[in-house]
Amino acid sequence: LIARVSNTPVVRADWITNSIVDTTFTVAVVVIYLGTIVTGGRPHNTMTDGRYMYLAPMYHTHTFIVDPLLGHQVVGSINMGEDLGPRAGRPFDVSLDGKRLYQSVDGMIGFKVADIEARKVIRTVHFPGAVVDPSDATTRTHGTAVRPDQSEVWTSWMAGGQVSVHERQSGEYRQVAQIQMPGADPDIYWINFSPDGEYAYVALLRESK
Repeated sequence: LIARVSNTPVVRADWITNSIVDTTFTVAVVVIYLGTIVTGGRPHNTMTDGRYMYLAPMYHTHTFIVDPLLGHQVVGSINMGEDLGPRAGRPFDVSLDGKRLYQSVDGMIGFKVADIEARKVIRTVHFPGAVVDPSDATTRTHGTAVRPDQSEVWTSWMAGGQVSVHERQSGEYRQVAQIQMPGADPDIYWINFSPDGEYAYVALLRESK
């Protein structure tokens, strides 16, 4: 779905669908439907790097690249691999320079590195010692995030209860840290960072934290 969002002063309360109340006025978030982008699969993740927009549907092997300046046309896609599990694409992040895309996928514990300009996967990074159980959908990584200073890629291993930290500078993506999350079975999902990169925020589904 494509929508234009704008903050507009309003007078009538029945116009407000999602409002922010200030001390002096009320602002409504006005959403205007513009259209849809059809990619197949089941929509799961989307983000922008400031120039392009990226879509990673589940039940699909490709991550799609969309150009907002060309009427939100799909201008390319990256095949993340025919070896993926049945639900395929999971969360991803893009480097600030728009050159690399890092994506978690079903069927492996680790992440894939894609060259955005070349539209292809250039490296597959596995967690050291992690073993995939094909019968267990939770034996995959889910959250993926690049640290704001671009030095590291952080990914979460759902069933293992761990966050794995990999350096970016060498291009080898060596694991430099492994962080065990609290709880017997935390079921780790998304990861995000504070703007200065000092703190990482990790969603623990079963811990409700």
